Amino acid sequence: MNIFKQFMGCCCVLLGMGWSTAVLANPYEVAHTVRLADPLDTEDGKPQELQLIQLFDKDKDVIGYKMQLHTDVCLERICKKIEITLYWDANGKYVKLETPPNAPLTKNDHDEFTKGDYKTLDRILKNERSRLGSYPLSSFVDAYMSNGTDAVSGATQQRAAKEIVPGAAYSTWVIWRWVHGDVTREIKRLTAQVKS
Repeated sequence: MNIFKQFMGCCCVLLGMGWSTAVLANPYEVAHTVRLADPLDTEDGKPQELQLIQLFDKDKDVIGYKMQLHTDVCLERICKKIEITLYWDANGKYVKLETPPNAPLTKNDHDEFTKGDYKTLDRILKNERSRLGSYPLSSFVDAYMSNGTDAVSGATQQRAAKEIVPGAAYSTWVIWRWVHGDVTREIKRLTAQVKS
């Protein structure tokens, strides 16, 4: 029996047992409920439950994943929430980010991202070894309000300046952490399950 059919049958059985996997209307997508740490949640450390969608090609091979996020991007939870869909390949490498037409990403003062800002963010998100993974958010936002813009100052911030979208350090840091956080481990685990 084809491994994909076995997998899909298993998903249906697991659904009947209350497990957190669902076959979507598209026969080439399978949804998995995953528990992921929120990069901003440093106090209670409670993971969020999110839907990670496994994508298959016509030959039933895993080709990637997508996940929708509607989340905060600043510690005070007063910033405009972001609404994005993130995509990874079957090995957990970032592929792309999409925003709904009516919910673009914004910078300070809710200025919308330009096409150039999206290109910069895409370049940053493709860098798995970014300094964004090594430094806390405070390293990038200490001096933001000094001139009314999302600026960067200090030695650490100067080195990392190339790794944030100007005027959008919060968003850049948070999205990078979601892209390269716990989700990559889940992606690798799910891909391995299908291949075995």
